[in-house]
This record gives sequence, C-alpha cells and structure tokens, in this order.
Amino acid sequence: MKNLTFCIAIIAGFLFSTGLNPAMAADKGAPSSLQTQMEAVNSVTSTPGKMDTALQRIATETGVPIERVRALHKNHPNVQAAGLLVASVLADETKKTPDSFLKEHDAGKSWPSIAEENHVSVDKLSARVERLQQSLNGSK
Repeated sequence: MKNLTFCIAIIAGFLFSTGLNPAMAADKGAPSSLQTQMEAVNSVTSTPGKMDTALQRIATETGVPIERVRALHKNHPNVQAAGLLVASVLADETKKTPDSFLKEHDAGKSWPSIAEENHVSVDKLSARVERLQQSLNGSK
C-alpha cells in the first residue's frame, strides 16, 4: 500500500512539474481558444452584409455607440470585427478607450497579453466573442 501511495505521489509530482496539470493546461489553452473564436467571427463577417450586423451587435453588446464602433473600424482597418469587440470589452472593463487597446494591438501585442496586462479574464473575452459569433450565425 505504501508503494502505491509513493508511486502516485511521484507521478503527481511529475505531472505538476512538467506542466501537465489539467488546471494549467486549461489556462494555456484559453488564448488559442480566443484566437480560434475570433477567427471564426472574422470569417463570418467577410460575407456581404455581415460586417454591418457585427458592428451593430458590438455596439449593442458593449454600449459603445454605433457611430463610435464604425469610426474605430475605419481608423483601424487591419482590425476585424472580433478585435473591435475585444477592444470594446476591454475598454468597458478598464474604463480606458477602445482606441488605446486597438493601438496596442496594431503595435503587435496579442489580445490575450493585452487582457492579462489589464487584469481582464481571457475567458470573459472568449464568452463575449462566442456570443457575437452565435448572433452572427443566427442572423440572416
């Protein structure tokens, strides 16, 4: 019995020390999951009419006026719909401007690292992107 307990302790120690801890694995997977969701939203918005729907949904979801969302889209042409949503959610959570986050992203920072620096959960961003994706898939 003692040998079995010892073996379990050794295996558990190995798993935790090599990063195979299930809780840690979930955290490491969150940024890639966010990226995958963002890519799916951006893919949908490449079809005719969907970008306008996405911009309206972003405004509704985040409370940023539609005119402001359209201006952000115009001023940051390399940022697609999912990025506009994430920047707006980050702004709402931190009381900074969406534009400040879009500038950081334009400068090469990833959305997960921007979120982490501003103490915003990647899971929260992921949930909001997923909600946008569902609304776009349900709209005609």
